[in-house]
Amino acid sequence: MGQPITVRAKRGRQTYFVSGDTGDTVHALKTRLAHVLSATADSATAASGPSSSSAASKRDPRDLRLLAAAAPRPDDPPAKAPQSAPATAPSASSVNAYTPLDDSAVLEQLGLTDDAVLYFVFRLSDTLGDASWEQ
Repeated sequence: MGQPITVRAKRGRQTYFVSGDTGDTVHALKTRLAHVLSATADSATAASGPSSSSAASKRDPRDLRLLAAAAPRPDDPPAKAPQSAPATAPSASSVNAYTPLDDSAVLEQLGLTDDAVLYFVFRLSDTLGDASWEQ
């Protein structure tokens, strides 16, 4: 058993705090996040009225993908622009620079520490064999 940690899981403007352990796998963290998302959906349904069943709001961890921001490569140029140059949009190489995390990976092996920030996306299609994910 490792050290207890709290991970910030972000999607768009939403941030969820998920507790875990450095000895946990990514799948265990996804399972906890799916539980939090289901509980949040159940709370919203209860507040707005019983228009749908609670089973419909349950999230499957297989429908979540956790991503980590990719570390800059040593050969990447510095991100800071020269003082005389106007500010520009990020280069194509820095956009979508996220690495999907393998479900069997252990958080400690990934170098995740307390207050680490991860990002998550949902599977777009209903078929589990399809690998289309949100951007």
